[in-house]
Amino acid sequence: MKAGDIIATKNNKFIKFATFGTWSHVGIALNEQEILEATPDGIKPINIDEILERDKELLLLERPVALSEKQIDILNNKSTELINRKLKYGHLRAAYSGAPHIFHNIFTFLSLLCLSGAIFLYYLNESVEHSYTLLLLSVFSNFVGIPFAKSTGTVRQTNKFLEKINAPKFLLTDLDKMFCSQVVEDLDKHIGGNISILLGRSHELRPKDIVIACEELEWKSKNITSVSNATAKSCA
Repeated sequence: MKAGDIIATKNNKFIKFATFGTWSHVGIALNEQEILEATPDGIKPINIDEILERDKELLLLERPVALSEKQIDILNNKSTELINRKLKYGHLRAAYSGAPHIFHNIFTFLSLLCLSGAIFLYYLNESVEHSYTLLLLSVFSNFVGIPFAKSTGTVRQTNKFLEKINAPKFLLTDLDKMFCSQVVEDLDKHIGGNISILLGRSHELRPKDIVIACEELEWKSKNITSVSNATAKSCA
């Protein structure tokens, strides 16, 4: 493991379910032993031994080109800055990153269910009158529910819109509250990495998005079960 490499773990079943992904947590290596990660306890460096003791196994994604001394300095300085600011973990912001897909599926299912019910009642009663409620629910799901679901993961854009219309501040998402994949994206961007450029998405990144981006950038990956297991077989 070297500075700039990324680790991913998959212990949190809720996050895996919410994001429909294999990976539930990511962090970025500061050196051969330490990894910076964002957890409910805050943003802090943690020794790889501690992560393996906690998660038993991790995926090591190796940056193809080693960072220059200047990039390592930037990585360390930005990491120290984040640690010293004592930023809180963004539970809601992390939830928003996975929510769009779940909500989208719920509203799509509700819409199809209501539309099917309305059609069935129409043929059963030969009258639209008995189908009004289900038709309205179907329309609401399509034209209100699904757009709302998609907007939940776009906190930056939503914040800008709310600021333009002078909405109450309590409706704004606190961008200083960070979560794991957002920290990795932010630091990778500062050292001139390509992860955020490749993804180019408007919604908040999830752990699985970080892993997918590394795979598309053809980073080598290894399953690690112990520090001495540095030569573990590469993932398929």
